[in-house]
Amino acid sequence: MLHGIGTFIFQIETMKFLPAEAYQRYGLGDRATPADFISARYQDGTRGHAADPLQWEQMFATCEFVGESLAGLRLYPIDLGHQRPRTGRGRPMLADQVMADRILAGVARRSAKYGTRIERQDGIGLVQV
Repeated sequence: MLHGIGTFIFQIETMKFLPAEAYQRYGLGDRATPADFISARYQDGTRGHAADPLQWEQMFATCEFVGESLAGLRLYPIDLGHQRPRTGRGRPMLADQVMADRILAGVARRSAKYGTRIERQDGIGLVQV
């Protein structure tokens, strides 16, 4: 079972339209843009998910089956672009080696208490069942 592997895509930074209630909640006027909303909500990247680098380090998994039985998992660390400009954040990219090692080490540490062993190979986590 996979639990809490993270958010795969953040797209709020690139939305073209938001409902009026979103602007009203932050006291923004009728001419406010989604960029104004993002700046107000996340205080220019200093609070919420925008300020937490770990929120931008995630992974996705693929499952390998033999017949109807799960045989293994491949865990792909991804970088959602914490340090990228707002227009480039939220789009998943494979993590570089340093980030991939950090992500996989954290997942391996949290999974060990459940008896799950994660091997690392070429920046990918491998789980054999």
